[in-house]
Amino acid sequence: MPDGDFDNYWGAQLHLQLQEDSRPPWDRAGGRVSGLSFRITGSGIEEESFNVGTPPTPEEMYPGYGIERPASSGVQHNIPFASLMKPRWAPTTPLPDALPFVGIVWDISSLGEGATTFDFCVSEIRLIVAAE
Repeated sequence: MPDGDFDNYWGAQLHLQLQEDSRPPWDRAGGRVSGLSFRITGSGIEEESFNVGTPPTPEEMYPGYGIERPASSGVQHNIPFASLMKPRWAPTTPLPDALPFVGIVWDISSLGEGATTFDFCVSEIRLIVAAE
């Protein structure tokens, strides 16, 4: 925890960048990819969330959609993109079907106040392809 600043840091984040420089954002394989499957393992995982970043808009520099999940080390998660909402903590707006992604983010919450050791792994990442 930088400088022991527990009031402003709430967990750890793993970010998979899907857009770089002037390249276009990922278009979800032309809309054929309908979700993502993955496994998170580790100790001390109290709560996790899965999020996607979308291109900036005039209203938001870093828009994103997500879903919060209870802790479940070792369980295979299958997240349909249709289940992602904005904002994640008070969901009101679903992810539009055609919106491309600039990044995928896994957030692991800390265990409350005080020092938390983060030791987790995201593995077995697979695309869920819509049936044709």
